[in-house]
Parts: sequence; C-alpha cells; structure tokens
Amino acid sequence: QADAIWTHLFVDRSPLSEACQGVVTTLNLLGLSALVKTRDLPAIREPNAYVDLVFRLAKIRYVVMTNIPFDPQEASYWTNHTPYNARQFRTALRVDQLLLGDWASLGPALDLQHLPHTLAGVTQYLESWVDILRPVYFMASVPATFALRESAAADPLAIQPDGAMLLQHVLLPLAQSRRLPVALKFGAVKFLATYLSRVNQHEVTVVANKFANVHIYGCWWYCNNPSIIAEMTRLRLEILGTGFTAQHSDARVLDQLLYKWRHFRGVLTDVLVPLYTQLHRNGWPVTALAIDRDVGTLLGHGYEEFLHKQL
Repeated sequence: QADAIWTHLFVDRSPLSEACQGVVTTLNLLGLSALVKTRDLPAIREPNAYVDLVFRLAKIRYVVMTNIPFDPQEASYWTNHTPYNARQFRTALRVDQLLLGDWASLGPALDLQHLPHTLAGVTQYLESWVDILRPVYFMASVPATFALRESAAADPLAIQPDGAMLLQHVLLPLAQSRRLPVALKFGAVKFLATYLSRVNQHEVTVVANKFANVHIYGCWWYCNNPSIIAEMTRLRLEILGTGFTAQHSDARVLDQLLYKWRHFRGVLTDVLVPLYTQLHRNGWPVTALAIDRDVGTLLGHGYEEFLHKQL
C-alpha cells in the first residue's frame, strides 16, 4: 500500500499539493533520504530524542493535544496513570459529545463510573477528568448544522439532557469555575475559535474585534493552504492588528509539525513585509525589536496572554 501511494503521488507526477510538498519538506529537514530508501525506521526514531529533534526543527516550545475522556481506549491510558511528557505535550479536554448530546458516547462513559445520566452525573464526570487531565482549555468541533437554543432551563431530574442543556448548565459553569477557555453569548467565559470554511472568516474576525472574550486562531484543515492562509492572515491583521494567533499546528502526526510551521513562516513573512513597508513609508519607526515582539505575539504569546486575561 505504501509503495502504491508513493508511486501514485510522488513518482507518476510531481508532488505539487500542499500535503505532498509537506512530505518533501519533512524528509528534507530530517535528512532522511537514505534511511527512507532502506525503510530503517528504528534508525530514525528513538521516541524522546525524535520529539526533541522535531520540536527543535519546527521551532516550537510545546503542543496542545486533543484528549477525549469519552473514548474508552484513551480513557484507560489516563486512568492507568501512564507517564507522559507533560512539558512538551499539554492537554485539552474535548467535549463534542456534550454539545451534540451524544448519549451513545456519554452513557457508557458515565456507566463505567456508576454515575446517573443527568446534569449532575455529567458534571461529576467532567470534574473528575479536569482533575486527571489538567487541561489548558475545553475544545469541540461541531458540524455546520449545530445550533444552540437561546435558553434551556436546567432540569436536575432530566434523563439524558440534550446538548443545549449540557452546554449551559454543565460545560459553561465548569469552564467559568475552573477558569478554562472553551475552544468553540457568555461574557464570563473565554472562547478560542477557528472555522473550517473560508466564507466564515470575515464574520468571525469582526466578532473577535467586538468581543474581548473571543480569540481566533489558526487556519484549519482545508484552509491550511498557502493562498488561503495569506488571505486570512492579511484580513485578520487589517482588522485585529496582532490581536489573534496566526496559526496552529493542526497536526495528526508529529512529523507534520516540521513542514506546517516551516511553510507557514514563509507565508507570514510575505504578508507582514508589505505592512511594515507601508508603516515605514508613512514615517513610523520599524525596528527589529518591534517586529520580534509582534511576531512573538502572533505565534503564541498572544494566545498565552488570552488564557491568563481577566474578564
């Protein structure tokens, strides 16, 4: 299968797509041409050293994982207290199942802890997982059909309450009490937001401009192509200045960190140079120190400041 994929994407045609270019960049940065030919994977990877190598080449300090406590296989990893590298791999608690009222996933998870299928049961379950994972935020991915009812009265006796009730009476109060942002009209809770569709980008940028508790970040999935990244980044800079996080890794495997960040830095440079040139032309002093500060804000410091911001 690997031979067929390689032949189809890299031998029979030039690897021009962003995904294929990413493979080429990764192999080039790692200097793996000889080892790839012999498929000597043990020579490539000693886990800890390889993580350090990838982080050093990608020039990143840490990543935030997606952690799903409603997945039995993943949950067993954490409940067994398996050691992991918390310095370089931080956690985020994924709550899609709550927003969607997905009791096919929620029910078995609560049953394992002998908890009722109620608001109180879900709250207790999430509380325990916040203590286990110690996440930096909650996160969720929801379909375009997702809609939140304007008001959902709390019913402590309701069996298998719907997503609107779980969001308003479990997730948001817990986010507020634990001071955790939600990566998703609640002024006391911070929201980290990114959108899959290009057509939503202007609207969400204006929302971030209007609401201090919204921070937008990254170019997600099919928006993570150079031409669209450049367009979105320029739009955000023109409306928000440096008040957003320009990119996130969105990596499924560790190796993707290498090409995604290398490619993005080139795009960011192309977007920023005309803006600094315009400033300079209009008499504003542009210094290396100021550029370093701005780029640092766009590439992580702004996100960290948002996490610690008092509302």
